[in-house]
Amino acid sequence: MRLKSLDIMRGGVILFLTVIQPILLAWIAFCAQLGDPLPEWFCESLTHVRWEGWHLWDLVMPTFIFMCGAAVPFALPKYLTERGLPTGRFFIHLIWRVGTLWLLGMMIQGRLLTGQWDLFYFFTNTLQAIAVGYAATALVALIPWRMVRFAIPFVLMAIYGILLHDHGGYEPTNNLAYEVEQAVLPGLQDDPKYTWVLTSMMYSAMAMLGALCGEVLKGNLKWFWKALILAGLGLFLLGSGFGLSYYIPVIKAIYTVSFTCIAMGIAVLTLGGLYFIIDGLGICYGFGLVTMFGQFALVAYIAREFLFYPVLIPLGRKLGEWAKDYHYYANQTEVALQAKEGPAFAFWTQVIASLVIVWIVYLWATRKRAIKALQKKASSHEA
Repeated sequence: MRLKSLDIMRGGVILFLTVIQPILLAWIAFCAQLGDPLPEWFCESLTHVRWEGWHLWDLVMPTFIFMCGAAVPFALPKYLTERGLPTGRFFIHLIWRVGTLWLLGMMIQGRLLTGQWDLFYFFTNTLQAIAVGYAATALVALIPWRMVRFAIPFVLMAIYGILLHDHGGYEPTNNLAYEVEQAVLPGLQDDPKYTWVLTSMMYSAMAMLGALCGEVLKGNLKWFWKALILAGLGLFLLGSGFGLSYYIPVIKAIYTVSFTCIAMGIAVLTLGGLYFIIDGLGICYGFGLVTMFGQFALVAYIAREFLFYPVLIPLGRKLGEWAKDYHYYANQTEVALQAKEGPAFAFWTQVIASLVIVWIVYLWATRKRAIKALQKKASSHEA
């Protein structure tokens, strides 16, 4: 069973990450160079905050972790017995899934393929955060008591919040999450503000909240009651996040409880709204490309990381130098301030990269569907 709204939500986020945001960053720089800058609020929405607060772009990673958890109630039962006990296939699947995501994370941002072990990062990528959340959620899904499963993410968030609040402060290098990071992975991270080890508690909590929503949507209630429950949960999380922000700073880098509640509140409300429109009312026309990206999100992400940064961006620089048209540099904190002279080649490099990513995902999707069609045909002949 696949949830159309979840596929479309996942596809919208991965399409924004791999295709839309890179083009918009280049367009922002291009407009700034022409002396006609775009509104500051729009530019900032596509960037990460320096430390405290949040922008639209800061919601991408937690939303992915949430959606990974939301898929667990739909994907996991085939690896369980009728009584809900794990089979051998369950553990094989879990090890394979977590191991694959972890290995890809080390390859993409951990510098595994460089062979420079002094620069190697063991844990520093979104895919690895998803792996942690997925493993924890899959194991918690084995607990037969539903209320216990539902309570665990809130308990994890409470424990993490208390630990951070009672030990140290909330500065970039003065917080418990950073201290644990330096103790376990000393000097291995590019940016000392971002933490992964202790923050895995929050990755697990976010994935479990996704699984909670997935269980609700998979249940036997009427579709409008399901949407209403998600709306209530989303508003509760969002209100809790804004309420806690008066006492706990909203910081994405260390996933404070206030930030996590805000991010999860928005994610739950988005999924609930899409479920109401798409699965409930049946309005799902014109989402073909988005659905395709949702079903093959990992392919799009890998294509972006392995193609865009190491190949097409350097190519854009070389073409810009050859044409005396300097390539712009835009990081994710000061986009509008980083535009250099004549970034036209950069803009078109982004466009070409996005089209290539769409093409790769399309080829992969058609290949997978062709294989499934052949398997279905073969099974029908056997019958």
